[in-house]
Amino acid sequence: MIEQIITSSILIIAILGISFLIEKRINPCIKYGLWLLVAIKLLVPLPEFESVISVMNAANKIEERSVRYFFVDNEDSEDQDISSETYGSAEETEKVYGKVMQRINVADICFWVWLAGALSCAGVFLWSNLRFAGRLRKDRVKIGRVRDKINVYMVIGLESPCLFGLFKPSVYLQEGSRLSEEQREFVLAHEYTHYRHGDHVWTLIRCMCIIFYWYDPLVWMAAYRSIKDSELACDAGTLKKIGYERHIEYGKALIEIAKGMRHQSLGIRVLGCSTSATGGIREMKKRMRMIVHRPRTKIITLLVLALVCVSIVGCTFGGAVSERDIQQEEDAGNADVSKDEIRAVVADDEENGSQPEPEEVIQDPDNMMYEEVILYRQAESDKVCIYVEPSVLRDYQFYYYIPEDEEQKWIQEFMDTLPSEGKPYAGITKGMKETGWKIVWQDKCFWVFEGGYLYYLYDGETVGSMEYFVEAPKLCDYIQIMLQEKLDYYQFDPADIKNVVSAKLDVCGHITNGEFYSQTITDEETLKKFEDWFSNAEYIYGGAGCENQNACLELVLASGERVWLSIATDSCSNFGINGVYYDYRPTSVWDNREFFECFDEIPIIW
Repeated sequence: MIEQIITSSILIIAILGISFLIEKRINPCIKYGLWLLVAIKLLVPLPEFESVISVMNAANKIEERSVRYFFVDNEDSEDQDISSETYGSAEETEKVYGKVMQRINVADICFWVWLAGALSCAGVFLWSNLRFAGRLRKDRVKIGRVRDKINVYMVIGLESPCLFGLFKPSVYLQEGSRLSEEQREFVLAHEYTHYRHGDHVWTLIRCMCIIFYWYDPLVWMAAYRSIKDSELACDAGTLKKIGYERHIEYGKALIEIAKGMRHQSLGIRVLGCSTSATGGIREMKKRMRMIVHRPRTKIITLLVLALVCVSIVGCTFGGAVSERDIQQEEDAGNADVSKDEIRAVVADDEENGSQPEPEEVIQDPDNMMYEEVILYRQAESDKVCIYVEPSVLRDYQFYYYIPEDEEQKWIQEFMDTLPSEGKPYAGITKGMKETGWKIVWQDKCFWVFEGGYLYYLYDGETVGSMEYFVEAPKLCDYIQIMLQEKLDYYQFDPADIKNVVSAKLDVCGHITNGEFYSQTITDEETLKKFEDWFSNAEYIYGGAGCENQNACLELVLASGERVWLSIATDSCSNFGINGVYYDYRPTSVWDNREFFECFDEIPIIW
């Protein structure tokens, strides 16, 4: 939502700026057509694509301001007794947990506020237009047709001529107006031009934009500006039909209409579905100037405008370049530097007494930079480490994320309060689903299950072994939110893999002889096959361990959402989504060869 607000706002500002600069240099019909970009951006759920010129590249680099997950009073912590059921005082517990869950509550509140505003705007839209339609039907008298395509009616008390109706639009004229026969001809030609331009449909699209984005003043401004541009475009189209030599008489007809108009509020104008004139005499004067000066479009102006529009689309329709792609480019660029060479450089620095920078010390070649955070290959015995398996092309099956500072201290204190003894093995976790991450602390690896449960089996699944199982929802919620914020490490249900619009496979492993390959496919039949396979996949308890780190499949859904799958590169037909694994075989006797054969540009060594 934040990305949509940023990009759509910049798009609207850009269109407003372009309209102002080219107003006297281009045909009003072309200028009016620019608002189509805004309508598409606001209402059409286009598939996302990465763009190096996207404004989100810059937005994502803005450093966050000191966002903390919790606060602990260091001065008093040493004097506090930690009970066997809490990680500090009850007051601290509620304070910390409240801050962790605050983000969720704020998101819910924002949604309900948006929904209330959207329903209110929709109610005003329906009420005003149904009321107007009822009035027209009650008082109208048919007097003819325009070009045998749309009916013409006379209505008592109508403010100005208009085109109204979605499926069967008609032209409505004021009864008792002082228009001459020639001026009435101009009015009918004007409203028929609205019909040819499809403005009776565009009024509805404009209203939908307002309903969904009622909170954005720029959307209101864009709607108001597009109404005015539609009138200018209609004037240009009308003069083209009746002949430009009659522009003086046409202008007089518009001024005569403006005399009887009352001023309307902005909300009423943009939420109406009629093409009635707006702005009164002031707006008519501007239209007169455009009619007299008649902007002419030069080829060079049109070419420059096309180039600018392409640039704007790249800046506002495209998303930020994925950190995964950046990392893969960096890895490819450094592929010729071996791990032994890196270690040799570090050893040489140590021998000469030089002190490397902190970033150089931690950049062990076995570690991994992911989402601007270092994931470590080895756990640290004196720290709580979070075992993760990110769905991205990587060197090893798993890594460790190691929280620092206050985060580390808070988790340690909580872990120290957990019960120390287990119970005889009873297979209690069977039927439960893992979260995709584990907690490693004091030589123990705790599995974490949905619902906030920790599990540890002392001696393996043998008769008489001890099984540790405890409920710790506050700790699990805290770590899950931390992983999402730090690593974008989230849970995703494969059943939600619907309407796939593209699939990109990155592979680098033994099945490609160690070479990196990438291919994107958009074939609908193949994508439908993927959707059937993956959305019906069955959860695998305990993981897979099938070299899933060597192939990553990125699926783009019609909603714009993306999901990454770690595809097994041996004969197994399974995939992982951030450490949670699923079997996608369509039949009992099946391997993953059929999947990889869908990517014909990637040479697979079987």
